[in-house]
Amino acid sequence: MSEIPETVRAEMLAHAKACLPNEACGYLVGDAVTRRVQRFVPITNAAESPARFVFEPHEQLAAEQAIDAAGEQVIGIAHSHPTGESTPSAVDIADAGRFDPFGILLHVVIAPTGGEIRSHRIINGEVVSV
Repeated sequence: MSEIPETVRAEMLAHAKACLPNEACGYLVGDAVTRRVQRFVPITNAAESPARFVFEPHEQLAAEQAIDAAGEQVIGIAHSHPTGESTPSAVDIADAGRFDPFGILLHVVIAPTGGEIRSHRIINGEVVSV
């Protein structure tokens, strides 16, 4: 089970609302052993799309370097579905198969209009709520 502090949930929701009508995205940083999220790092959605997200490459690299330098770990990815549910879409599941085939990362989906945030693991195309 993953644990996301209320302050981090509020930050993710605020970021998702600020990015409307497009998807928002970012990294979840925390402890990989306990699966406890410590903070959210927003990253610009380079796709500028309401149906897809792509991390802006320069921001992604800078975020990863800062996270590494601080001795922290990326333990998940968060993104929003501006008009949809807080469950992974078919695109999300396909993408996870390419960049997270072993289901190591936490996949958090935010539904900003309803304020709902749900955490998932995606393993071999199977979505498991956590």
